[in-house]
Amino acid sequence: AKFALLSHAFEALKFERVEVKTDYLNERARKALLKIGMYEEGVLRSHMQMHSNRRRDSTYYSIIKDEWPTVKKKFFSEMA
Repeated sequence: AKFALLSHAFEALKFERVEVKTDYLNERARKALLKIGMYEEGVLRSHMQMHSNRRRDSTYYSIIKDEWPTVKKKFFSEMA
């Protein structure tokens, strides 16, 4: 699903950049984003308040259009 989203964003919609944010505590999501080739840009500390009243730190990730061909190639080489 992530690959399809990125492919559509860069190839059909001609986006310059795709960014994703996730809760810093969500290690599974963070590892998955790095695995598909997203770059960790940084953490916004105390970024938002959750329903539980916990203050969430958010980690931001991105891929820019110049990186997309390499990310795409890596994805297909890992599938083989």
